[in-house]
Amino acid sequence: MVSRTRLNPSLFMSPRTLFRWLHRWLGLFAGLILAIVGGTGAIMSFQDDLLRWMNAGIMQVTVPEGATVLPLPDLLARIQAQKASPPIATLRVSTEPGESAWVGFRARGKPAGEFVNPYTGDLLGKARGEAFFHTVENVHRRLLAGNTGKAITGASALVFLAIMISGVIIRLRRAGLKYWFKPIGHGALAARTQSWHSVVGVWLLVPFLLVTSTGLFWSYDWSRNLWLAATSTPKGKPAPYKMAEVSHSAPDLQAIADRLATLSANRVQIFWPNKPDEAMRVLWQNSATPHQRAFNTLQLQPTTAEILADQPFVSLPFGTQIIRSMFALHSGEYFGLVGMWMMFLVSLSLPLFFISGLWLYLRRRVRPRSKLVKFSGITPDTAPVLVVYASQTGTAQTLAQMTAQRLEAAAQPVLFRSLDELTHAELSAASMALFIVSTYGDGEAPDQAQGVIKSLLGKQQALPTLSFAILALGDRQYRQFCGFGIELRQSLLAAQATEWFPMLMADQADPVVLDEWVSQLASVWGDETLTAAAPSPAWILSKRQHLNPAGMGFPTFEIELTATHTMRDEWQAGALIDIVPLQPTERVAQWLHAAGLEGSQRVLLDGVEQPLAEALRHHELPAISAGKPGHDIPTWINTLRRLGARSYSIASLPTDGVVRLLVRQVQTPAGELGIASGWLTAHAPLGEKLTAQLRQNPSFLPMVDPTVPCLFIANGTGMAGIRAQLEARIAVGAKRNWVILGERSPQDAYWLAQWHLWESEVFIERLDWVFSQLPTSGAIRYVQHRLGEAHDSLKEYLDENAVVYVCGSATGMAPAVESVLSNLLGTEVWQAFRRSGRYRRDVY
Repeated sequence: MVSRTRLNPSLFMSPRTLFRWLHRWLGLFAGLILAIVGGTGAIMSFQDDLLRWMNAGIMQVTVPEGATVLPLPDLLARIQAQKASPPIATLRVSTEPGESAWVGFRARGKPAGEFVNPYTGDLLGKARGEAFFHTVENVHRRLLAGNTGKAITGASALVFLAIMISGVIIRLRRAGLKYWFKPIGHGALAARTQSWHSVVGVWLLVPFLLVTSTGLFWSYDWSRNLWLAATSTPKGKPAPYKMAEVSHSAPDLQAIADRLATLSANRVQIFWPNKPDEAMRVLWQNSATPHQRAFNTLQLQPTTAEILADQPFVSLPFGTQIIRSMFALHSGEYFGLVGMWMMFLVSLSLPLFFISGLWLYLRRRVRPRSKLVKFSGITPDTAPVLVVYASQTGTAQTLAQMTAQRLEAAAQPVLFRSLDELTHAELSAASMALFIVSTYGDGEAPDQAQGVIKSLLGKQQALPTLSFAILALGDRQYRQFCGFGIELRQSLLAAQATEWFPMLMADQADPVVLDEWVSQLASVWGDETLTAAAPSPAWILSKRQHLNPAGMGFPTFEIELTATHTMRDEWQAGALIDIVPLQPTERVAQWLHAAGLEGSQRVLLDGVEQPLAEALRHHELPAISAGKPGHDIPTWINTLRRLGARSYSIASLPTDGVVRLLVRQVQTPAGELGIASGWLTAHAPLGEKLTAQLRQNPSFLPMVDPTVPCLFIANGTGMAGIRAQLEARIAVGAKRNWVILGERSPQDAYWLAQWHLWESEVFIERLDWVFSQLPTSGAIRYVQHRLGEAHDSLKEYLDENAVVYVCGSATGMAPAVESVLSNLLGTEVWQAFRRSGRYRRDVY
């Protein structure tokens, strides 16, 4: 998408806005014609099948026991005995049991036909419904208006091409490629309608182009000439085959029948010559014919049945085959039954596109603007809105994608950027900007946004025409909560930008704050178009194994989750899973007893009436010392803080069939298990359905180029993220892998046998274990010490453009590893190394 121009919007518009305008108005003006053409096309899609169903006894006859199709001379003799004139022009016969023959008579130069019982020769008359389908075809091609209607339908086809092109252009740079192909199935009707309208258009883009371009073949001479030129096919209809000798004798029907018997044909149509010097033309098909409209051609001498010319369809030049298959391409018959159904659905979709587009347009026009505009100078028609994200683990990026998707569902153009890709020119050209930014650790910027604020907003850059809003994500356990968001806000205000509404700060993606963000945006773009995210599929806790019963560290468990849905390639190495835990029932019961409350009391939570004890499982339990809730329990329950999702590094790939986690138990000062770790390792029963959401981590993406060396560093449960990364490398045959792992003791070395197996298979070039609390180790040693000792090997790896992965502790290990790398490379080179994407971390 392009940035917004600063010229007068009443006179000029950006290219993308222009295409949006064209798409809307061309669709409104030509949509009705296209709906009519599409609807009639859908009716004609299975015309032959419908006519057969309507004409049992005419197009289909009962086969008498032991009967065979009459020989050609006998069949023609019986037809002529019933109808001596006008003369026969053509005869179509099929070997399909019960299928009627069809005879065409030459009347005023045009065949007028009837169906024939091929076993008795009885004329059966015309098919019922033929007149109806002729009318439908007339509407489809000419709107019942002759050449004028033909010109209108041809013009509508050209307009449809413009609609398709503009539709693709206005979807460029959406908030993620998946939104091109995956409609939203949740939320308000308008959002779902807009999404389905757009996504189905993408699904059907290729069939739309095919049916439109082939339809134009019959609309305009220039279009037909383009097709002929592109396929190197001569212009004009093939002339009748001229014989060297003129024959005035009647055709020898028996000789012709004998000739046809040699063809192994299942369908034959014979055309009698119009003039004495013309051959008898035979079109025939067999089981090898590519499609229903592909015919082999024979030219026969009428009195001897000598073959004058034989032209199998498959021997034609490919371009000529395409031209002769034009109707089959247009109707889908070229691709068999699947193609016919596809074109039926394509045709049927055109009225639906018109109806949905018209409804969306009218809805925007009828809806009162006074209810939409809540901010000075900001309206839903202003274009485009700049949506910018800075993300470490993918949460901010996901929220930004959802924001962009929702705005575009409201027909609001969007320019979508990550903060490190955003240019000052784009920022200066924008009048509206939404920033969704994460703070990493204690006030840090995400890796890809390191130093961006200084380069983007430094040097006293002025942005007096920019209005902005910020959704800042952080973790309140750090002193500088949302520090990066605060720094960004201060820099924007210093650049004279105007804040739309006060910055929202979400603790671990607090849903209450996210709802406020949605509400603020909905006040401009309408409530119906800003919908909540789709509910996550459930995951089942299927395995829990204690890995270090003899270890020196806290109990650590391998957890496996299986999906309740069909699992495909839903994540890649480096992904996270966010799991919402529950309070254990025992802890809730103890709290209720201490508070003097009855757990059976009914309360309303999320619109569902449930016992108080069950509702409390979803919340943080307040200290009893803070005072009892009093009598208004239903109101009090909704003031409690909901338990948020906890993120875990995934240690497996989709090919493993499970989501594998490594979870260490955490104990509170009171000696209780932490809520999330306790839920997964102790309290949740096997078979429990968990509320969880897969999430890709953009700061920890896999390196699947086997020629690039990788250094993997992890401590503790960080081995989970490294294991998945290494599995992804092994899958592509990469062997330049150096792994450094740290724990307290060998008894805490998780998956030790697996690491050594990969080392023996030469998928790990070097494997270093560091155990910090071995009795014989002397001074305490950590992974950063081993890294520093391997100075020469480390420099060699980095000189070969190695990618460094760090997974584990954010407070001890990760900063120490970064210090080693910074000392080796120098501060400036180290900062450039981080920005290059070669330093990838998943620390917590």
